[in-house]
Amino acid sequence: MPATPFKGYVLQCFTRACLKLADGQVQQLPLGELVHLADVGSPTAAPTGPTLDADFLDYWREHGGEAILGPPITPAFTLGDQIVQYTRYARLEQPSGGGRVRRGRLGEEFLRLPGGVPYRWP
Repeated sequence: MPATPFKGYVLQCFTRACLKLADGQVQQLPLGELVHLADVGSPTAAPTGPTLDADFLDYWREHGGEAILGPPITPAFTLGDQIVQYTRYARLEQPSGGGRVRRGRLGEEFLRLPGGVPYRWP
């Protein structure tokens, strides 16, 4: 999406992230925290905090760890035909039958209207 002004801030989303500019400061939106709340069946974190599933740990380390992806906020769980685990800024995904781990497209998902219809940007 283009950089779009809202009252008090400007928002720009990309495939896997959204950035917010407010008061001259740019910050990444915690899309993992925001989107996981809307996932039906998404478990909540244990009181002691979740740890990364072994299958996701190498990917997390290789792609910036806590600095880029944030700490884990849910345990790993099945969502459709994927095993997923949310971190503060991302959703890590792996096909249930095995395969490579990848980041979910949370920037796109965050911009969808109810029913999966994308926003129409000028």
